[in-house]
Amino acid sequence: MKPLVLHSVYQYLPLTETWIYGQIQAVAAFRQAVACIHRANDDLFPFEPVSAMADHALIKPIGWAARTFAHLHGKPMRRFDRLLASWYRFGWPILATTELQCWAPRIIHAHFGDQATRSLGLSIATNAPLITTFYGYDLALAREPYWKKAYERLFRHGRRFLVEGSAMARKLAEIGCPPSKIHVQHLGVNLAAIPFAPREPEPLCRVLISASFREKKGIPHALEAYAQVLERHPGRLSLTVIGDGPMRAEIHARARQLGLFEAIRWLGYQPHGAFLEEARRAHVFLHPSITAADGDTEGGAPVSLLEAQATGLPILATVHADIPEVTRPESAILVPERDTKGLADALETLALNPERWRAMGLAGRRHVEAEYDAATQGKRLEAHYQALMNGPS
Repeated sequence: MKPLVLHSVYQYLPLTETWIYGQIQAVAAFRQAVACIHRANDDLFPFEPVSAMADHALIKPIGWAARTFAHLHGKPMRRFDRLLASWYRFGWPILATTELQCWAPRIIHAHFGDQATRSLGLSIATNAPLITTFYGYDLALAREPYWKKAYERLFRHGRRFLVEGSAMARKLAEIGCPPSKIHVQHLGVNLAAIPFAPREPEPLCRVLISASFREKKGIPHALEAYAQVLERHPGRLSLTVIGDGPMRAEIHARARQLGLFEAIRWLGYQPHGAFLEEARRAHVFLHPSITAADGDTEGGAPVSLLEAQATGLPILATVHADIPEVTRPESAILVPERDTKGLADALETLALNPERWRAMGLAGRRHVEAEYDAATQGKRLEAHYQALMNGPS
């Protein structure tokens, strides 16, 4: 029988974390299961077995109280983890021991650094080595004393830490992770499910933004740049926005101030297939990521940049985190963070020179095929798992 990898996630699975589902699907050499705090969107991400801590009768009242407390304070529940730390360390393994021992996981793979700190009890209870993937916001948590101490324990106990690119590897080492434990593992995309179509010149340039409404996504800068170009060239551009989040009111207000709100197609959160369809119709993918005031960054790079390139979309983004690594100079125009004028000039260049779209799209597809194919990355992830199984317990 194939050995089992137990994926540990906070929630299985938000619409904004589809790349985790992609990693699970790409692994074939191991059996897999999921342990989570609570679950959602089962219909969109079908998978079994899944063990949710919130389903246990003794935990439900505590979970209800924590969610109520978080709602009253207007913050995500995971931001109050220090109040539940003892439950994550001891309660989860004790309540789930019978089920987990039946599964007999050989590897625990925690997704996000903060979730890895919650998973130490799972690793100890099952005697399975812990591998952790950091993705972005979890790096910024190290600025807080509570998380700095939690990460020190994680870095001692965890056996291997995966990051999306070289920039993220350097940042993880800066917050205390031993460099010898850090490995670059690219996120892959399912190219078989993403058809490529070269973008042919058209008078109207259709611009697409797809991102959660958070500071690090830089959406206000994108709107300001778009407004500048539209003012200079009325009728030459249209804009579709996929996404939602805590900055919705602020972003909508900025769009109204710029006189854009009614003309923008606001689609909210959409399933993955809807994003791919909108990407197929678009001519430019706009994603000007920034470093947020609290230090939050992309960490690596948004998977949407890979998928947009795979469809043949030219990219307009920023020199941020590992974005220069997941794009090519031939497939993308990158400008400095928060450089609204530079963003507007680059968008104007793309809108007025549609003959460039085909070559940029082709270069992007070839880059993703060479470095970010899900099947290839699945094999590389399996190699990490196998290396841990072959090492000391």
